[in-house]
Amino acid sequence: MKPKGGFNNAPVKDANQAVKGMAKDVGQGVAANSGPSSASGSQQPPQQPTDKKKTDLSDPCLEFRQRLTVILRRIRQRMLQDTGSAWSPADRQFQRESFLEIHTIVSELLSNGYSARIPSSNFANLVISSPDGSWREEIEYQVADYLDVHDQLIDQQFPLNPQSSCPTVLSATFDGSHQLVLSPLMDHGGATNVIYGIRCRKCDRRLGPGNINYVGQTIRSVHARVCGEHARSVASTINKGLSEDESRRPMYEHAANHFRYDLPENTQPRDAFRQVMEVILLPIGDAGDLRSWESFWQFFLHCRKYFWGWSQR
Repeated sequence: MKPKGGFNNAPVKDANQAVKGMAKDVGQGVAANSGPSSASGSQQPPQQPTDKKKTDLSDPCLEFRQRLTVILRRIRQRMLQDTGSAWSPADRQFQRESFLEIHTIVSELLSNGYSARIPSSNFANLVISSPDGSWREEIEYQVADYLDVHDQLIDQQFPLNPQSSCPTVLSATFDGSHQLVLSPLMDHGGATNVIYGIRCRKCDRRLGPGNINYVGQTIRSVHARVCGEHARSVASTINKGLSEDESRRPMYEHAANHFRYDLPENTQPRDAFRQVMEVILLPIGDAGDLRSWESFWQFFLHCRKYFWGWSQR
């Protein structure tokens, strides 16, 4: 059966109607931006470009903004053709190529001072905007749900490293077929300024090992943030129960619940995070603020609490 992402149960009235509305808006936008055709045989001289056009043409990001609009239009049109049956290999390839193109374009925009945010007024969408706020592109949750980035990761499973006291840390990269592939990262102590995802090793693959449920950022090393702070918080939750603060941190509660009542013999609470959770370093561009990349990956991986993920913001 065709897998369903976390957004399919989002609180909207009619997702299909929303997609049709998006497609209608796209069509209207194309018509509005098309200039009037000149009359046949007209001898009128060409008009001088306006100041706005001069500004646009000098914008180094203009091409990337146009490419983003085009790829989103293609995705929305493809969504309208979706019959609800199982996706074909061609569908999967389109989804992967589309997501990689979006990732590439956003990388270029962020490196030029643009930002990516999930606005508090609408947690369901991702907004890409220019530094001065004069341009913005909004990506609807239906697009992220259709691309289903999790599908690329579900079957990529790795055993615990018996020679390490840390959780399995994986690095995600795009391969030649545009798919995200995972590989073990043995030395993660020096990995800093990263966006990382966390998934559960114990749960059903659609809810745990295949799906990244939490996305965070750290300017410090992954070892300090994950193997240190996250592991201690899970151990504290097991030992003391949920405090008022921890009750708002579903990742700690989830990990602790796997061991709260049946901690295996010779397993210490501080080892619970390692036993349950798997850490994935997510690809980001060479530049751009981490907060924007965090929002980008939380959106495409359905990690916000609004969609039953573990990330609060």
